[in-house]
Amino acid sequence: MGAAYDSNRLQDRTSIPGSLSGSSGDGSYNAGSVWNIAGAYDFGRVRVDGAFGMINYAQNDQFKEVRDQRQQWTVGLVVPITERDRVMFDYAHAKSSYNVNNTKDDSMSLWGVNYMHDFSKRTVLYAAYGKINQDDNFSYAKNMASLSGTGSGYQQALQLGLRHNF
Repeated sequence: MGAAYDSNRLQDRTSIPGSLSGSSGDGSYNAGSVWNIAGAYDFGRVRVDGAFGMINYAQNDQFKEVRDQRQQWTVGLVVPITERDRVMFDYAHAKSSYNVNNTKDDSMSLWGVNYMHDFSKRTVLYAAYGKINQDDNFSYAKNMASLSGTGSGYQQALQLGLRHNF
């Protein structure tokens, strides 16, 4: 069993010399707060974990937008198949809410499945598959969360690998 909580204030970067020329340092760029809470519990046959967090932004004069807040949550399962094999399932969702007239809120979801086989205590073979789906108007994520950089609303990925810890 585990739990965690984190809370921070976002720094006003307008007061840092050279950060934004002509900025007044009034707290209107990247000011706000961040908090996250997470927990996990191992039931023996399955481990469940989850997290929820929120970022509250102040007005961002540089980009002429007001981003009120972003909320994100995730839930996951780890299911042991044998002593050396396990399957993991994850689902996550995020939503950015804006306080600007005629601006649609943005949302994104992601799910994934992962298989891991322990060859030894330090060597693991893995395979993972995941999909991201973001709404058609996900303006912020177009170049930040997009694997292709095009802002495509739907993406998927497959990973195969061998990890060894030295």
